Amino acid sequence: DLDSAEALDPRNVDTNVLRASISIARQEPAEALRLLNKSLARDPDHFTARYRRAMVLKSLDRWPEAFQDLLQLRRAGYRIEKNLFQEVQRRANESSTDGPREDVSL
Repeated sequence: DLDSAEALDPRNVDTNVLRASISIARQEPAEALRLLNKSLARDPDHFTARYRRAMVLKSLDRWPEAFQDLLQLRRAGYRIEKNLFQEVQRRANESSTDGPREDVSL
């Protein structure tokens, strides 16, 4: 079980990512976000944690933060689906009070 896995290796990022996935399935975005933030604090380059956090942020209409996560993944060389990336970028620009965000062509 997950508690046993975490007890064996408390630094294991995948345990929290899995717990976050369960929270997402239970429609508990705040808990999922907490777990994903914890995972990314331990491993900022963890693809699954960052991608899932972007999707949770998107579901919470936190567009600029979701865009920054997707942009970071893209800059690290990961392929992000074009329509998803453009939608999040557009909504981040629309919701920003600081003016438009960085324009990133695909």
